[in-house]
Amino acid sequence: MQCPRCILKCNYGEEKCENVKKGKDVYPYQILMITQSKIELIPIYHYIINATVINIWIPGSITKCDVCPWSMNLSLSALELRRINMNHVLDIFKRLKGDAISIMGCEPLINEWVHELIYKLKHRNVNIIAKLTPMIDKDYVARSLDNVDCVFLEISEIHEHIDWYKIYELAQHILSMNIHVEIGLVVNPNNYWNLTNIRKSLTEIAKLNKYTPLHIIPRTIDDYQERTISKIVNEIIEMGYLFCYVKGDPTHRYTTTRCPKCKTPLILRDEFGVKKIVLRGNKCPFCGFDLKIKALKPLSKIKVSRLFSEEIVW
Repeated sequence: MQCPRCILKCNYGEEKCENVKKGKDVYPYQILMITQSKIELIPIYHYIINATVINIWIPGSITKCDVCPWSMNLSLSALELRRINMNHVLDIFKRLKGDAISIMGCEPLINEWVHELIYKLKHRNVNIIAKLTPMIDKDYVARSLDNVDCVFLEISEIHEHIDWYKIYELAQHILSMNIHVEIGLVVNPNNYWNLTNIRKSLTEIAKLNKYTPLHIIPRTIDDYQERTISKIVNEIIEMGYLFCYVKGDPTHRYTTTRCPKCKTPLILRDEFGVKKIVLRGNKCPFCGFDLKIKALKPLSKIKVSRLFSEEIVW
């Protein structure tokens, strides 16, 4: 299998990432950039709604990959890495009045220094969001999970060689630690866009908590095909999941949170994040269904604020 995470298309397992050699970090406490965004752009929809997140973008991948973030058409040698320390990160976090810090990148938790950073930030009472992929063994990331509040588990591409049981096992392990989990399924219609195969593949993760939000993530806007997307979303809902979203949905139909019981729109979103919240606490005001969304305060009391893009702040 070829790694779909960057332009190099390296083969899985052929070679370790050049950023991590013999268990040592080549670029300790060096990052690509720090950005500010709303949490919905990650995308995370059911944890601290409308939160302002400070994103730390970290180089490194479990496969050989010198393009990070993966959307950048640049080699690592062409990027300027910048050294940070915890006090610097906290200063940016406080100055921008952040609600959480997210650890982003291709495979950020393969770096030893990132585990140290997460530990230090958590002990300063910072909400921590971490992005994982199922390519990392659960025993390896377990060291940081005690200090993480929310995990975005990204499945980089749906294909026939995915070990779905490993994904289920990792997600179940995270859920057992009372950590909020949301799952992203990156889809590519030119590679594995077959509803029958997707249905077969999703059998394992259907065993997860039915409240776990699933996000369909088209690799590009050109991959957005509403008719096919609609079939996939309906299939996931039929499998027992209560919430399924589509990142970047231009119609906003699949970015809205609806009550699973009465189907009333409760949290309206567009490509920039939350537009309106219609909830009484965490419950639907029309039928009383509990959405079990984790928030810093009752959702009915959240004042919606807007950021219209992800901004580079350092």
